[in-house]
Amino acid sequence: MIAGAGLAGLTAALAARSVGARVLVLEAAPPSLRGGSTRLSDGIFSAGFDPDPVAIERGPLDADLPKTLASAAAATLGWLGSHEISLRELRFDPVVGAPASGGLPLRQSLGGGPGLSSRLFELAQRHGIRVRYESRLADIEHEGSRLTAAVVQSPQGRRSLPCRTIVLATGGFGASSELRARYLGACWSSAKTAGSRFNLGDGLRLALVRGAVATGDFGSCVAWPWEATAPPFGEPERPDVFRRLAGGLGLLVNQLGLRCTDAVAGSSIAEQAQLARAIIAQPGGIAFQIFDGSVQPPILPASYAVTSARSGATVEELAIHLALPPAALHATVAAFNQVVERPSVGADTPGRSFGDGWAPRPLRMAPFAGHPVTTAVVATFGGIRTSTVSHVLSIWDRPIPGLFAAGEVVGGLFAGSYPDGAALTAAAVFGRRAGLAAAKAALQLPPTFDPADPEAERWLLATRSNDRAEG
Repeated sequence: MIAGAGLAGLTAALAARSVGARVLVLEAAPPSLRGGSTRLSDGIFSAGFDPDPVAIERGPLDADLPKTLASAAAATLGWLGSHEISLRELRFDPVVGAPASGGLPLRQSLGGGPGLSSRLFELAQRHGIRVRYESRLADIEHEGSRLTAAVVQSPQGRRSLPCRTIVLATGGFGASSELRARYLGACWSSAKTAGSRFNLGDGLRLALVRGAVATGDFGSCVAWPWEATAPPFGEPERPDVFRRLAGGLGLLVNQLGLRCTDAVAGSSIAEQAQLARAIIAQPGGIAFQIFDGSVQPPILPASYAVTSARSGATVEELAIHLALPPAALHATVAAFNQVVERPSVGADTPGRSFGDGWAPRPLRMAPFAGHPVTTAVVATFGGIRTSTVSHVLSIWDRPIPGLFAAGEVVGGLFAGSYPDGAALTAAAVFGRRAGLAAAKAALQLPPTFDPADPEAERWLLATRSNDRAEG
């Protein structure tokens, strides 16, 4: 049984099926919204990591997980390729509009996140993997220490489904206002969700009740500056439509007309998360990206075409249209321009300096535009502790029988941010491991069982014949 149908869940399903296991995937979403956060991503992977920088900012981290990710990434992408998942090489990250962090080559799936998700479901169907929609894992049943069934919640009610192992691939808690407020801070309760609306922390809650250990950086997340008037959740077919990642081209002010964060270029996931954290901490969780007339397409990303922006021939007129104090905004822009044109001044307001390595430009050319922005959570880092083969660990550091996990529900891999392409790569690496380990445990195969071995192939043929005979 696999709970979750994003990349982690469906790679687990494919890996489990490869050793002959019968697999049922529980997808909380209806078919129209299926695919988890994978579908809302850009479909970007990285085949190379230095295991130390995998943890961008801070811990607590599990040192073994980043090492496993670094060592298994290339082979896992090769495995995806063997399933005809096409990945084209990139040296420029289209998400943040900058070279890949660390100079590492990135790879993007055909059709981005939506295309990747669609391909995974095609593969699941081809390999006889069943998917049950609008179905959430509500509980786990045991006989002694042995896992015996999953309790599944659907619109028709609760039902107990027999199984021997379960893989938790339910995502993080980014769509739960309650858990965001608890772990990230009260102001985050109003944040929007760039990931799946079904990332409600289900797997985390269930695993903790069953004796798992919470681990990782619960106090931070990856987040984007986001269109303030957007719906609460992202658009599955256009995951970038509400992103507002060009803040470094202008000035960020709050509802008081005051500059509210250091000016940074925003050329990395970590810098965008820094801007997003500053925005959500402002009054009302709202800020405004102010640009002058020189910032137009193609400089301004295409995602800005869907916007609630206002414009004005002067800064004061723009302020009126945005319901900001005109005098305050005029003074803020004037101070900003003075520092840009006289770098020796160093900062335009006390403590508000320019980010390292970025040369801002003055806001002089009419018309002036203001884009209302808020914050959307992309991914959370706190989760449950697992082994490197994705077995969920107890407070005694022992595997919980029959329970495995992969994807965003796992904690201890990243903190503060992550390198370009790391999130999907980790989902594939540990999803594959979880699926193999869960299938071997269910079928009572030795951990060293290799599906490529000739003896294994004969065993698989016999098992699949039994599958057909049983229905």
